[in-house]
Amino acid sequence: MLLIGSLLSSTPQAQALAIGDMAPKLQPGKWVQGQPVEKFETNKAYLVEFWATWCGPCRMTIPHLNEIHLKYKDKGLVVIGQSVTEHQPGKVEPFLKEMGSNMTYRVATDKVDASGAGAMSETWMEAMGQSGIPTAFLVGKDGRIAWVDHPMRMTDELIESVLAGTFDLKKSAADFKKRNEGQAVMAQLIPQLNQLIAAQEWAKAEVALNELEKAAPEGALGNIDSVRFQIQLKLKKLDDAARSAKKLFEARREDPNVALQLSFHMLVNGVKDGEGIRIVSDMLEQANTLTQGSQPSVLDLLARTLFLQGKPDKAIELSQKALQLAGTDEMKAIAQKSLDSFKAGKSPSFE
Repeated sequence: MLLIGSLLSSTPQAQALAIGDMAPKLQPGKWVQGQPVEKFETNKAYLVEFWATWCGPCRMTIPHLNEIHLKYKDKGLVVIGQSVTEHQPGKVEPFLKEMGSNMTYRVATDKVDASGAGAMSETWMEAMGQSGIPTAFLVGKDGRIAWVDHPMRMTDELIESVLAGTFDLKKSAADFKKRNEGQAVMAQLIPQLNQLIAAQEWAKAEVALNELEKAAPEGALGNIDSVRFQIQLKLKKLDDAARSAKKLFEARREDPNVALQLSFHMLVNGVKDGEGIRIVSDMLEQANTLTQGSQPSVLDLLARTLFLQGKPDKAIELSQKALQLAGTDEMKAIAQKSLDSFKAGKSPSFE
């Protein structure tokens, strides 16, 4: 059973900084790419993004940041990639060489003291109550912190309003406060939910999951749909589980393995009729199209759904094809068992 994992983009801490405050001074350890920024200039806005070479989500944001840099570098926006919490600081420069033209904005390392504390980490991230990376700070032309959030939530509209000086600081401050409050609630609810899942108290887990979703700030949840799907399967809410499966599949519609895995779980857990079997069959039809009818495991599961929907002849046809295409003894045995069951007028089991 999948537990709720890294759903928080950051766990709120005590704040010394707030939206609308003057941005702290820049205290990098070393500028490793681009012209150093000695101080904030009044005719420019600044995007300071906190990241690390070891951070997978940080790497995923680099193309977005580079695109922003290239689009707005001549319009008054300075983009700074501020490396923090590096396990091996010496990896930053080789990483930049590896990225080449895909990461062309300014980059700096943190100024780390003998205790391991970083000046930028402390005066920006910790002071703002942020602990998760990547985190981006937008600083307006007046030197005030205008916006703090995940860099992938930065839009052209947001950046252009900061550059134009029309950005609504009050609304940004209210949104930031609401998001942090929601994350604080999440920090309490996630352990509770995981305990209920571990104890297999599925009904209570479903209630806790719904409470978590209500409390979560927009974009803060990651694998919650997968967790909901699995809880619904355990509760035998098969039509609900099918709708959750459909949502998960729609997010990765071009990957036939997603449809295959979701459909397998649905069929193993007993979906036989109604909306559930129709959704499963539709997902497998899409997977069969994507694999051009050449994947025996997809054909086998699709045949099962067609048999359950009163189409035994079509089920037999697909099962025979699955048997012909089976490349392993295990798959041949599965396909043969399905074919024999269909011919006997029975739905094959998964034993």
